[in-house]
Amino acid sequence: MCAATTGERPKDPACGTFLFRPSLVLFFLVAAGGACWGEPPILPAAGLPPPRNEIVFLGDSLTAGYGLSPEAAFPAVIGSYWTEHGISLEAVNAGVSGDTTSDVLARLDRTVGDRTYLVFLEIGPNDGFRHYDPAVVSDNLAEIVRRLHVRGIGVALAQIWLPMEAHSSDGYRERFDAIYRQVGERFGLPIMPGFLRNLVAQGRYWQADGLHPTAEGDRILARDILAFLNPAWRLPLEP
Repeated sequence: MCAATTGERPKDPACGTFLFRPSLVLFFLVAAGGACWGEPPILPAAGLPPPRNEIVFLGDSLTAGYGLSPEAAFPAVIGSYWTEHGISLEAVNAGVSGDTTSDVLARLDRTVGDRTYLVFLEIGPNDGFRHYDPAVVSDNLAEIVRRLHVRGIGVALAQIWLPMEAHSSDGYRERFDAIYRQVGERFGLPIMPGFLRNLVAQGRYWQADGLHPTAEGDRILARDILAFLNPAWRLPLEP
């Protein structure tokens, strides 16, 4: 699995695309510690033998399922799918609303246990909104990936693109946007295109704040993530 490697040479060029999302005006890509579309599945259809069969979803409010019941957040939906289909994998929701890359790095070792096979990492929007130094954000992301790889744990990285108007006068947005591509190339992380592609311009999938998906939106995310991890996994949109 590509993400388990610790080398600095990229294993595959970026194969994703970016998408517009209303109100947040963010772009998302998911760089995963596995293969791009059309390559062998990242995770085996039947799962993995315990005890090292945890998939940790690590991030901020988007991962935590802000405004939703715990069972409606996409990590829980994914976990329920695995349980219902007898797939030997356990989903762990390690999202914390408001977290930055520094917060995730600080809690990494106590959050990601030794049973973890893959970390699906979605982090960075709060850094960008607070205009944190892109060099610090890049270093934090790289250190998160490095420390997980040293432990033999794969990584999935959600690439964040700030709004077109964000800090455009000082070049901040451009420098921030480049972080994820650079970290992905450095560690050879392939890219899954369009994390939020099926929620774009669909108002009913967003809560009133315009920042967080509804339960229906999170179920769509769960469906798309499952299909990326293994195309044989097909989650119906109706519970």
